[in-house]
Amino acid sequence: MSQPPRKIFVSYSHTQRDWVHDRLCPCLSASGAEVLIDTGRFQAGQQVLGQMDALQDRADATLPVLTPEYLASDACRYELRRAVAKDPNFTNGGTIPIVRATCQLPPELTPANSLHAPLHLDFQDDRQLGPWEQLFQACQSDLRSDAPHWLETRDDVRRMLQRGESVNLVVHGQAGWRELVKHLAESVTMREVDVALPGAITRPGLLAQMLGRDTLPSKPKGQDLVEFQRQLEASPAAVTVALFHAERMEERKYGTDLFFTLRHLVSEARKLNLLIVSRSRTFVTLVPAEVRASLPTLPVVELKGQP
Repeated sequence: MSQPPRKIFVSYSHTQRDWVHDRLCPCLSASGAEVLIDTGRFQAGQQVLGQMDALQDRADATLPVLTPEYLASDACRYELRRAVAKDPNFTNGGTIPIVRATCQLPPELTPANSLHAPLHLDFQDDRQLGPWEQLFQACQSDLRSDAPHWLETRDDVRRMLQRGESVNLVVHGQAGWRELVKHLAESVTMREVDVALPGAITRPGLLAQMLGRDTLPSKPKGQDLVEFQRQLEASPAAVTVALFHAERMEERKYGTDLFFTLRHLVSEARKLNLLIVSRSRTFVTLVPAEVRASLPTLPVVELKGQP
């Protein structure tokens, strides 16, 4: 039986803040590791050093992001010394050093016998797959996808959504798409609707969730779409909705008029942006054949994972 992912304390210089928060930590979290980092975890009015120590003490391992600025920082070196003190012989994987920029390894990581030094991972070019795989192995976690590909996919989808464009994310295999969308939601405000869940079985249920409501006002058949369109067109700005498990739309009895309404709101009124997440197949192949030709062509981004 495999061991659960480890708790990882990330120690870094704030010159690497953007890279740590936008690339390193999302991949670690998506792989299943519990990431312990300063942001959002400290309480006002309490000593910063004490809170940092307590956070690091909760971790199974410390991951120092080594750069010249890191090594010049008293606070960073303090965290590094604390990590090494917990596993001075580097036998329990308590320190997982990664080199983000060219620098001389510090004395804490270079014992007299070089064979006793911990293996460091070279992340100067994070587009290389090997260091990511070694990192996940050390963290006892699994992204279920190549990290550079996962990040590239995330970046492509985020760029389109931030431009106000709709996009179809097609997921293959066991790739961590939910974690990817969760990270997207940190920079793009969106409503999440899972077509596979009971609340979206009926069309009124689907529309209510897309509007961020529990229910729609009771309307005669067909008028639900009129109300849905009216509410979105009254919105001061376009609304972004993530539709999960869009492949289930093929078996729902939503009606062809739904797709014509979505087309209007996306392409003409420009009051709706869609992140459509489907498994293995593109969205256009899932809708009724009679409406395919009238739908806008959505850009497709593929996320490939383990079989």
